[in-house]
Amino acid sequence: IHSGQPSVDFIDYATRHVLLRQGVLGIKVKIMLEQANGKKALPDAVLVLEPKEDDAPVTVSVQVMAPVPVAQPVEESAPAEEAFI
Repeated sequence: IHSGQPSVDFIDYATRHVLLRQGVLGIKVKIMLEQANGKKALPDAVLVLEPKEDDAPVTVSVQVMAPVPVAQPVEESAPAEEAFI
């Protein structure tokens, strides 16, 4: 968690600097705190509910129809060649 209100609520930060012969060494630590049961939950916590039971079962009616006849393609005669003058 790096941003937003959950980072303020659930992350504890610590920074320490150590002076060494070769220079300064900095250490940063982020610790995620435990969630208290009565307090806030992370925003990605999902509550799964049981599905509601339907009072009456759903009935589906199907009507069978006769197939639609397909029109036969009409054959066209070849166009006559016209003589250009």
